[in-house]
Amino acid sequence: MSALMDENQLKQRAADFLLANNVKAIVPKFSISDLTLAKKREVSFFTKLEDMVEDKMDGPGVSKYSLATLGHLGSKCSFTLQATWTGAPDERMDQNHLCYTHMRDPQPGELIHVVGKCTLGQSGINQLSFEIMTFQDNMKVTYATGTSSLTAYCTEESAESPIILTTATEAGLDNLTDPVSTSSANVLSTSSSSLKGSSSPDTSLPQEVVQPDGTVPLEPTLPAQPEVVGIVPILRRPSDGQGPAPKRRRHVSFSIDDDPKIDYMLCNVETSTPRTKKLLMDKMRELGVDPINVCFEALPISCRNRYVFYFTVLSNEEKSAVENLVEEKQWVEKFAVQNLCQFNSKPFFFKSLSISRIVQTIFLSEAAQRKMNIESFSTLHFDLSEQLIDGRCIATAIKNKEVEETVMRHLNKQGKAFFHNEVKPRASS
Repeated sequence: MSALMDENQLKQRAADFLLANNVKAIVPKFSISDLTLAKKREVSFFTKLEDMVEDKMDGPGVSKYSLATLGHLGSKCSFTLQATWTGAPDERMDQNHLCYTHMRDPQPGELIHVVGKCTLGQSGINQLSFEIMTFQDNMKVTYATGTSSLTAYCTEESAESPIILTTATEAGLDNLTDPVSTSSANVLSTSSSSLKGSSSPDTSLPQEVVQPDGTVPLEPTLPAQPEVVGIVPILRRPSDGQGPAPKRRRHVSFSIDDDPKIDYMLCNVETSTPRTKKLLMDKMRELGVDPINVCFEALPISCRNRYVFYFTVLSNEEKSAVENLVEEKQWVEKFAVQNLCQFNSKPFFFKSLSISRIVQTIFLSEAAQRKMNIESFSTLHFDLSEQLIDGRCIATAIKNKEVEETVMRHLNKQGKAFFHNEVKPRASS
């Protein structure tokens, strides 16, 4: 990608997208000079509270709605920062499952930074995330975070159904890495014949209601998409003598071999000195892996001194070494809350998940063990990523009071806050 688009070109593309999508409705003085970073599927820009439109209902300041809209717009912008996305008339993207968590209000004089990231996912469902923050005495202070999913697809005038843009499963990404804590870089590539023309921006802002607990279950009112049809196939499958069978959406896979960077975590590490990162670094040395971007978070369970260590690997060799230790199909057992809280339990490697997604996975694991709904959980052992995205799965899990009581009993105060503020709003019937 770097050979095709340099940083200035990426900044120009980001600025064009934000301006075309009405960012000035929130930040009237926004310009390209406000962008501090534009690289593959990641964008960062800043503003001041005084430069934003004041729309808070209960006094001066900026509403949660405006902060959420600005954050989700930034994360959506990050998806466009890849060489093969042009914004041509036959390229579409729909943003769904919007979630926002408010932590504190920005104060006058503070410089507000918005960072948006995109992680490409399987089956055409990509994960977006954002963080709105400031820096005080060289320490980051977070105002808000948010996540969403994004589906991108191509259409053509003669098509009968949209062509879904997905990533390649054969490249080894059979499970999704989480958007909040990862910046997995898979390359989205399409044929040049279907990616040409000028940008077709979406200019409307989402509408949603801010709930009293500070959580905004954002479901934007997007402009109606034109009716589109897919490419006529050469071969058609018969349908029991009833004529040609209905055409399916055509899935197109793309290679990611040119960018092996991916994020992982070592989960449930028991230590009283997490800053030394000793256990992780010892294991990495055994594997011959040199991790970067190493950081840690406390695991929000009732047992003390349990941590999650996040890290990134850059080469295909390092990726293979770590992948051999990741037991994705065993996630139900690995994330069983009783196992996590067990004395002297063993840490395990996994694709990177944010703390809130770990809490969500614990609920899904408990529900799967109880087999409360065979139909909903028939594929849990094989595809955690789809269960994390599908709000019906977590909704089914938390409807079972025994599941909720068991998990909540093993979560600490922080874990319970993640459940109420981030996991529960993801549930849908």
